[in-house]
Amino acid sequence: MRQTGHPRFPYRLTIARGQEILLDLFTQDRWPGTKGNIFCIRAEGREEMMRGGEEIERVTVVDYRVTGAKLTIVLDRSRQKRCSFLFLVKKYKTRPGEYEQIFWQTQQGLSGHKVKYKLSYYPKEPLKIFIDSGEKYAWNFSGAQIIKERLPVGDYALKDKFGFLAIVERKTFANMMKDLGNLKVLHQRLTELSLCQNSALVIEGTYGDFLNQKKIAPYSPAFTSKALAEIQTIHPRLPVIFADSRRGAMIWTFNFFQMVWTKNKEDVSQDLQRSRAKFRPTTKLFLENMVRRAVFTEMPREFATTDLTSKFPQYSPTNIRTILDNLTKEGVLQSYKQGRELIWVVQKE
Repeated sequence: MRQTGHPRFPYRLTIARGQEILLDLFTQDRWPGTKGNIFCIRAEGREEMMRGGEEIERVTVVDYRVTGAKLTIVLDRSRQKRCSFLFLVKKYKTRPGEYEQIFWQTQQGLSGHKVKYKLSYYPKEPLKIFIDSGEKYAWNFSGAQIIKERLPVGDYALKDKFGFLAIVERKTFANMMKDLGNLKVLHQRLTELSLCQNSALVIEGTYGDFLNQKKIAPYSPAFTSKALAEIQTIHPRLPVIFADSRRGAMIWTFNFFQMVWTKNKEDVSQDLQRSRAKFRPTTKLFLENMVRRAVFTEMPREFATTDLTSKFPQYSPTNIRTILDNLTKEGVLQSYKQGRELIWVVQKE
């Protein structure tokens, strides 16, 4: 963040990775806060507005995520760390053409002004839903085109010309109780299901049903609760949805498929797509825990720096090296040179 000396846009906000500029805006304030939206304009092509240039703040970007017309950013600091930029394209009222509006927003500002929330994705076209040919008493999806065929995994699927976009495994309460009696087989099926980026296990029942001794006999609530926890632990990328009823399960699955389809077809501006592709997180947020766990549970007793950094290609090698140096100060690592490579030796856990 720099001062510009311009009366209307006194600040310039720049997000960069090395020498590459990802986002460059002139802003009307340093931070939205409780003020709601801050109006911004692109700095490109307006260099004459820079009359000062003194840097007033520099901070690491934790996350840089594009969703539709919104760019969400998380900063590596304890407060004032979450914000987003909304990019709108509007038509002129009195002449042909379009113009851009950019608004800088924060969670605090949006909460304070009680802005009516708008969904990030707006489904605009009917879906084509694939149902496994072996599915009995299949769900009904009003307005969707239904195609029955043998699915390799799951009971309901969404596909485009490149393959599967989303898959749902349906379980009635009775089906789920039967599968809990053979968890090894269930884990194998769920492992295959979770290979799809957008997948879910949808249960026609509530979590409380699995704690009701009358419903789950001869099993005990202690067993069923632990079994369900084991499922989520072994398959952390697979959402387990307790949809209460058949109708609730159908509604959840239909909306899930709609949002996945729309996100896959989302119209993200080319400049935001390019900046998203260039971004590489360099934050230490959660990284220390991941590195520490890898050192003690995944790496051999002696390992090279590159052996560890290759496990975290999305993070800066400098940040990883700093964490290793800190572990050395704690006395849990030692290091020695082997040619041009630094070798680390685990001392204790």
